[in-house]
Amino acid sequence: MVHFPSMRSRRLVVYPVCALALSIASFTYAGPTWDSDAHGEAGDSAATAQVVTQTGTVLEIKGRLNASAFLGQADYADMFLVQITSPMMLKISTADGDSGGYAQFNSSMFLFKADGVTGAPRALGLLGNSDFSQSSNGSFLVAQSNDGSGFVLTEPGFYYIAISLAGVNPLSGTQLIWPELSPGVIAFGNGSAQTGWTMDPSTLGGDYSIRLTGVEGVPAPGALALLLLAPLARRRQR
Repeated sequence: MVHFPSMRSRRLVVYPVCALALSIASFTYAGPTWDSDAHGEAGDSAATAQVVTQTGTVLEIKGRLNASAFLGQADYADMFLVQITSPMMLKISTADGDSGGYAQFNSSMFLFKADGVTGAPRALGLLGNSDFSQSSNGSFLVAQSNDGSGFVLTEPGFYYIAISLAGVNPLSGTQLIWPELSPGVIAFGNGSAQTGWTMDPSTLGGDYSIRLTGVEGVPAPGALALLLLAPLARRRQR
């Protein structure tokens, strides 16, 4: 079970879940850069997200989005399962310049809490940003919203990072998780479970590099299973 913040505090309490262990790939990649194209397709849901099984710190995720079937299979959004180990240092950026990262298209980025039960992982909407500023089409996330909600991410754990083409936004049922994303605003997603995406991209896509701070790869399958089972064992003992 995941407990979301009260309207007063908006602070997240994280409880890892066993379901994630079922989707972990059987390889581990060493180095600070994760090239998603070298590990198959990154999906656009909790069930199909690419697991970043890199050892230790992850400084960059590289990939490509493509809105045109003429240029290959259309790919509007990529999702990645990672560990956030230092929430207060968290930065996720395609804004270029001092923030780092880049995208050859107008990008949007989202952060979801990894949750679920065995065989049914879920991605719960936490933070979203479309444009870093009025003059930048890059995206930028830190651990704190600035939309007036007061949400702050404080707990390490497993999370999904998603990048999409502008105009392709996460849905919970038939409703937008983030109804409006204004330039410069990092908005709270109210913990809504992601079930799909709108499919009306306003850009053709291209290569991207997501610059990361405070993020590590997901442990190898055996280690991850132990990490996920440990909190459950402790609760049973109590």
